[in-house]
Amino acid sequence: MSDPSSTESLNLRIEELESQLKACRRSYNDLTERASRNRDLIEHLPHEVHVWKLVRNEDGSIRTWKLDHANPAALNAWSKSLDDIIGRTPHEIFGDEKATERFMPIVQKIFDENEPYFWEEEYPATGQTLQMVSIPYGDHFISTGLDISDQKQLQEEIKQLQKMDAIGQLAGGIAHDFNNQLTGILGYAELLEDALTDSTALEDVRNIRTSAMRSVSLTAQLLAFARKGTLEMDVFEIGKIVNDTISILGHTINRAIKIEKPGPTETPLFLRADAGLIQNALLNIALNGCDAMPNGGTLTFSLKSVDDEDPIWTRLAADPVGPYVHISIRDTGIGIDEEIIEKIFEPFFTTREDGNGMGLSSAFGTIKRHDGHILVDSAVGEGSCFHLLVPRCDAPVEQPESPSRTPDARREADSPLRILVVDDEPLLRDLCSRMLSRKGHQVITASNGTEATREYAEDGQNIDVVILDMNMPGPNGLETFRELKRIDPDVVALIASGYNLEQTSESFLQAGIRGFVHKPFRAADLTKAISRAISATISATNSATIAED
Repeated sequence: MSDPSSTESLNLRIEELESQLKACRRSYNDLTERASRNRDLIEHLPHEVHVWKLVRNEDGSIRTWKLDHANPAALNAWSKSLDDIIGRTPHEIFGDEKATERFMPIVQKIFDENEPYFWEEEYPATGQTLQMVSIPYGDHFISTGLDISDQKQLQEEIKQLQKMDAIGQLAGGIAHDFNNQLTGILGYAELLEDALTDSTALEDVRNIRTSAMRSVSLTAQLLAFARKGTLEMDVFEIGKIVNDTISILGHTINRAIKIEKPGPTETPLFLRADAGLIQNALLNIALNGCDAMPNGGTLTFSLKSVDDEDPIWTRLAADPVGPYVHISIRDTGIGIDEEIIEKIFEPFFTTREDGNGMGLSSAFGTIKRHDGHILVDSAVGEGSCFHLLVPRCDAPVEQPESPSRTPDARREADSPLRILVVDDEPLLRDLCSRMLSRKGHQVITASNGTEATREYAEDGQNIDVVILDMNMPGPNGLETFRELKRIDPDVVALIASGYNLEQTSESFLQAGIRGFVHKPFRAADLTKAISRAISATISATNSATIAED
């Protein structure tokens, strides 16, 4: 007969074991449910997640690692199925013989430090740049990666824009100083031409002027790249400019190149821009494409309006202002090597023996000056496509014709004047003085803004017009004008500059500046600017008198 106490003890032990078994089952179910949730989470993550198992040598060192699991995001990026790559090494998965060797330092570091390790890597096989974090556990490690390819591309574009801006500042400064020298060369050549009678000497002077004018064209391209040349803004239909450009190309390029015109747009597309510069940009890019097709090919123009719903919007580095007119020029030429594509817009960069390297750089500057964007897609052997995006504007509104100047205003504008010329370049002061003196004007000069202010304070009542160089040491042209205006609110002044004053001209005019003259200038340009300044003053005075009456 069994001991009752033993039976009771055995029953208690059974109950205890059953309770522990139920707890284990609950824990197992909880763990299974948690693992399922974690797996579901991993499977639905938009980021890549892959689990790797180490393969060690006999001495315990890491030999390689094999894939244990990868989520759909990783499989999609790799264009693989899990069944095909499970249990395989990076070399076998990606076809890169040096994959293990390349990533070994990273894997070693993960297990040496035994903590999450953050790193970044480019994957040529998938065309991605991933920001990775790897976490060790046992003889496994989990890696998850965020695709930052778009951000990296954006950073590179911003870096390239900053580089181009820096080059632009340098180019603009050089072009400005060069323009001052060209003003002297062209101006004195003009004086010589008027004074000489010997035919041989006249021909020599004309050759000097011709050579100098070629340099003027070069500085204009530099200023276009630097976004500091003169703009002649107008509202026009871009489709007409594109078709005119195609017409010009049709008479000049290789007959083996076929040009495809853009199709019709839903409505006419208008720009407020410098039509001449925009057309030059189109021509430069198109001719660059033609040069890439020496044996013939196709040059395709397209034209459309784009807004923030267009895919190209995401590629714009700066804050887009849109909507834009999108002009694309595609060629079927040799394409551009990836190693030089970032340099193609730099001044003087060229791969042609007979090129000057200014065509694409001036096109770049022109589009940027119009608050636009210029992008390029290219691959060797696949041709290139340039995308030009310029802010679109509304159709122009008909403006009533302004009344012509009265005979009295025209006569007074052309009468002899006393003119103060302010420029820090002695050569330009002398040149302006001689040009204007030959037209019957009396000229006094000042080498800086301070000297001009002192001169005007002493004799301002006898000075009819002041010509101010915009960029001078000390007070610049506008600052000097403000000082003169304190002395005489009715001072008549115009600004001389080799830079573009389009973006600031409205504020200059509101401040009271009566006009502008662009360097390099001829005598006729200078006298015409003075005449307009006097006429603008007379017109403003007459308007004020009528308003008072």
